[in-house]
Amino acid sequence: MKKIFSTFVLVFLFLFALVACANRETEVTTTEHVHSFGQWSQLTPASCTEDGLEERTCACGERETQTISALNHNYSTDWTVDVQPDCTNPGSKSHHCLNDGCDSKIDETPIPELGHAYPDEWSIVNPATETQEGLKEKVCTRCGNRITETIPVIVKEEVDAEGALELVSAKIGIGGYEWGPAADMIMFEVDGTVKPADINADMFSSSTASVVDAFVCDENGIKVNTPSQYFAVKIAARANQRNPFTYANSVNNWTVNGRIAMQASLKSGSILKVDEGENIVKYASFTYSEQMPIANRVVPSTATFDKRTFTDENITLTYGSWGTQAMKEDEGQNPLIIWLHGAGEGGTDIDIALLGNDVTNLTEETVQAHFANGAYVLACQTPTMWMNNGTGAYTQDGYSMFTETLFKLIKHYCEEENTDVDLDRIYIGGCSNGGYMTVNMMIQHGTYFAAAYPVCEAYTDSWITNDQINVLKEYNIWFTHSADDTTVRPANYTVATYLRLVQAGAQNVYFSYFESVKGTDQPGNSYMGHYSWIYVLQDKCERVQNPAAATSSDIKASNANGGGTYNVMIDDEAQTIFGWMAAQKKGEKHGSAVLDETIPAESQGGGNGGSISTLTGEKTRLEVEEGELDPQAAENYVRTETNANASNGGGVGYFQQAGDSVTLTFNVTAAKQNAYIRFGVASASLNYQTYAINDMSLDAFKAAYTITLNGDVLTPDEGSLTGNNSFNFWNVQEIGARGNLQAGPNTIVITANGAGGCNWDYVDVYYGEVTVTPAQGGGSQGGGSQGGGQQQTGGDTLEPLTGAKQRLEVEEGELDPQAASNYVRTETNANASNGGGVGYFQQAGDSVTLTFTATAAKDNADIRFGVASASGSYPNISAMTVEQFNSCYTVTLNGRTITATEGSLPGNSNANYWNVHELAAKGNVQVGTNTIVITANGGGGCNWDYVDVFE
Repeated sequence: MKKIFSTFVLVFLFLFALVACANRETEVTTTEHVHSFGQWSQLTPASCTEDGLEERTCACGERETQTISALNHNYSTDWTVDVQPDCTNPGSKSHHCLNDGCDSKIDETPIPELGHAYPDEWSIVNPATETQEGLKEKVCTRCGNRITETIPVIVKEEVDAEGALELVSAKIGIGGYEWGPAADMIMFEVDGTVKPADINADMFSSSTASVVDAFVCDENGIKVNTPSQYFAVKIAARANQRNPFTYANSVNNWTVNGRIAMQASLKSGSILKVDEGENIVKYASFTYSEQMPIANRVVPSTATFDKRTFTDENITLTYGSWGTQAMKEDEGQNPLIIWLHGAGEGGTDIDIALLGNDVTNLTEETVQAHFANGAYVLACQTPTMWMNNGTGAYTQDGYSMFTETLFKLIKHYCEEENTDVDLDRIYIGGCSNGGYMTVNMMIQHGTYFAAAYPVCEAYTDSWITNDQINVLKEYNIWFTHSADDTTVRPANYTVATYLRLVQAGAQNVYFSYFESVKGTDQPGNSYMGHYSWIYVLQDKCERVQNPAAATSSDIKASNANGGGTYNVMIDDEAQTIFGWMAAQKKGEKHGSAVLDETIPAESQGGGNGGSISTLTGEKTRLEVEEGELDPQAAENYVRTETNANASNGGGVGYFQQAGDSVTLTFNVTAAKQNAYIRFGVASASLNYQTYAINDMSLDAFKAAYTITLNGDVLTPDEGSLTGNNSFNFWNVQEIGARGNLQAGPNTIVITANGAGGCNWDYVDVYYGEVTVTPAQGGGSQGGGSQGGGQQQTGGDTLEPLTGAKQRLEVEEGELDPQAASNYVRTETNANASNGGGVGYFQQAGDSVTLTFTATAAKDNADIRFGVASASGSYPNISAMTVEQFNSCYTVTLNGRTITATEGSLPGNSNANYWNVHELAAKGNVQVGTNTIVITANGGGGCNWDYVDVFE
C-alpha cells in the first residue's frame, strides 16, 4: 500500500512541473542583433595605379569590405643611374618612383661614355737596346685596355774616356766555403750602368789571386741579368787565405777593424763600357788596389736570409730564415730544414753561423732538388753555446739553458711566422755543439720533428739513459762523423749511441762514418777530422754502416764508399742523406739499409790514412830569366833568409826554430795558373822526432810550415812522403802543391811554425799534366787499409778487451804461440829468441810468417797481439796512438791487412821497455791453411810475445 502511494505522489509532482514550465515560456520576449566589427585588414594592397581592398569581421561571422584608393606615383627628384657608362659605352639615368614595389621611372636621360683613363707616363715592357726596338705601354685604369708604342733603337755614341774609370764606391765581398768564409770579391759602383753582356772574367786580372768571374750585380753583390750600377770581380779563394774571421776564446767573430788587401784591374786591351746616359763611355784603364775594411762588406750568400731575433723571458736567440716566393705561392705547404751551429759560431750575428759552416749550401740546388717544391731553411744562433748549463760552463749531464727557448723559437717560426711550413716535415740537425742540441731536442721534443741529422754530435753517450734510447730508436735519425775527429771522439759519442740504438731495434736510424775529411771546394785539401759537416752540407753522405752492427769492430769508416757499405733504399732507389730526409714524415718511417753489392769485398770496411799521393808524369820546367829553378845552388834564386841556414845541409834552408824563414824570388816570362810547386825535404830531428816521414800525415806537414806564393798560402796536397828507416835522417822526399805564377817577379816564402830541425833541399816549379796516383793498399772486411796509408782512428787510446776468449778448434795445437812450435813459421831477421816469442823486430823489413790450420771458417775472429818491450823510433806505449801502432807494423791475414782497432795500450814511463800489452783486430779465418804475416815498417826494437786467434 505504501509502495502504491509513493508512486502516485511522484507522478503528481512530474505533471505539476510540466504545467509550470509551460506557463513560464509563454512569458519570454525577443530583441534585434547588432554587429560588432573588428579592425580592417588588407586583402590587396593598393599600388600606384590600382585600388586595393580591405575587410573586417563581426564576432557572429559577418564580413564587410571596402576599396583602398590607388596611391599614385611619387617620383624622386634625384637621378638614379640605370646603366653605368664605361670607357666606350654610354650609360643612362632617370627619376624612379619612391613607392615600395613600384619600378616605374620617368625622364630617362643618356649619360655620355667616359673615355679611357690612361696614366701620363708610359710603362716599359721591353727596353730598347742599341740593336733592337723596345716596347712601351699604357693601361687604362678603368677597363685595363692597353695601348702600345715601339721604342726606337737606342743610338748612343761610344765615347772613349779621357781618363781612367772613376768609382762611386767599392766594397769587399765575403763568400762561404767548406772551410769557412773568405774575402773573394770586390764589388764596384759606377756613375752609370754596365750591361751583363759587356763584362766577363777574361777582362780582368788580379795580383790577389786568379779572377774566376766578373758580372753585373745588385747592391748586395748578387748576380743579375739586367744593367746595373754595380759590378763585381770575383777572385779565387783557398783555405786559410783572406779569412775575415778572428777565432778568439773559442768563438768566431768579424776581425775588429780588419782590412784585407784586394786588387783588380782591367787587362791591357780590354774595354769596360759604362752607359752614362747620353753616351756609352769606353774605359780602357782601371786599377783598384786597397786594404779593404772588413766592416765595409757585402755577403751575397746570406743576403737572401731574413734575419731576426726571438726572446723568451730573459733569453734572446738570433735566427735567419730562407725561402723563395715560389714556395709561398705554390699549392701546398713546404718542409723545413733546421740547422744548429757549433760552439765557434755563437753570438748575435747570424752571418757568423751561416758562414762558419757554409750553411748556405742548404739553399743550393744540390740540397733543394731533393724536395719537390723546395724546402725552407732556418738557422738558429745562441749567444754563447748550446751546451751552456746556465753558468756559462759546459753541461756535464746533458742539460742546456737554451733547450726550451730554442723549441719555442722553432714553434714560433713554424706556427706563427711562416704558416706555409708543413708541420709533418720538419727536419733538425747541426754540428758538434749543434749536434749535441739536435740529440737533446730529440730526447726532449722528438715527436715534433720528422727526422734528425746530427753531425759530429757532442752529446756524451753516458748521459743517455736506456729509457731515452728506447724513445730515440723510434725516430728517424741519420748520424755523420769522421773517425779521425779528435775534438769529439766518435767512440764516446756517435759510435756508442748508434750501437745502442741498433741493438735496441731501431728501424730507421743510420750512420755515415768517414775516415777523414777531404774537400771539394778545394779538391785534395784535407781538414781536421771534426769538419765532417762538409760531407753533410755537400750531400756527400751516400752510404751508411751495417744496420745490424753489434760492436764497434763492425763499424768501419770509409771515404771511398761515402760513409759505409750499405745503401739506404726508398722505392728501390739508393738515397743520399737529403734524399732520405725528403721522404720522412712525422710518425712515419721510410727507408731500409741494403748491402751495396757493387762494392768489392776487399774494399768493404778498412781505413784510409790519407797518405800523400805519388806524383808522376811529365815535369816541364817553366822558362825563367834567372836559371833553372832547382836551387841546390841557392844562386838560382834571389833569396833572403831569417835564421834558416842554407849551408847547414839544406840547399833551400835548414829550419831550426819557429820563425825561421826563407824568401825566394825568381822571374817568369809568362803567367801560369795551377803550376806545380815541388818541395824536396830531407833530414829532421828535435821537435820533428815523433815522425818518420812515412807516417807523417799531410796535416802534420802543413802544420809544420807556412808556404806562400805571391802572398797566397800554398797547401801541399799532392806528392809522396815515404821515408827510409833511419830515425835521424830522411832521404830527400818530394811533396807538391799548386800555385799561380805571374809574369815577372814571383816570391815564395817558407816559414817554420815550430821548433825543430829540418832541411829543405830544393824548390822547383813545373807545368804540364801530372798524374796523381793514390797510394794503394789492400782493404779488408776485418778493418784493413782501403786506400793506402795507416788507418786514421782519431788517436784514440785502445779500449781494454773484455769477454770470453774461446779459441778456435785447430788441428795443430792451441793457437797460443808462446812457443813458436804451435805455428809453422818463417822469419826474416825477426829473432824469436831475443825476448820475443813471436819475434824481435829490429829494423824495417823484419817479418814473421805464421801458418796455422783451422777446421772451420770464422768471420770477424779476434786476432790478439801480445806486444812487449820497445826502443829506438817507437814511442813510449803510453803515448802511442792507434794509428802510430798500425803504422809501425803491417799485419796481414790471408793476404788482407788487419788493423788493430781495440785492446789496451797503457804504458809505463820507461821508454825502453814495455810490459806485455794486448791489442786486437778482426779478421776472417778460412777452412784449412791460414797465414799471418807481421812486418815492421820502421827501425826500432820491439818484441811480440804472442799472437792468438779467438772466436
